Amino acid sequence: MWADSAITIYEYEECDTTDVFRFDHTPINEVLNELSRHYNTKLTTNDTTKSVSGEIEAAKVEDAIEVLETTLGVKSKRIS
Repeated sequence: MWADSAITIYEYEECDTTDVFRFDHTPINEVLNELSRHYNTKLTTNDTTKSVSGEIEAAKVEDAIEVLETTLGVKSKRIS
């Protein structure tokens, strides 16, 4: 069962470096679109009301999603 807010993670590629993503009251859809492009994957959410401010430092998409889960109170689900 999905939580009220969920992020779906599809197949992705890992990066060799740690990158820093900076956001300032950025809607979650835009954040997920940027992360999707960077990690060559598809990230979606069922809650478009949230926004992100601050930095996310991540080498893997899971690292970035973990930050979003913790700060926004959302859950993620991986689809292979």
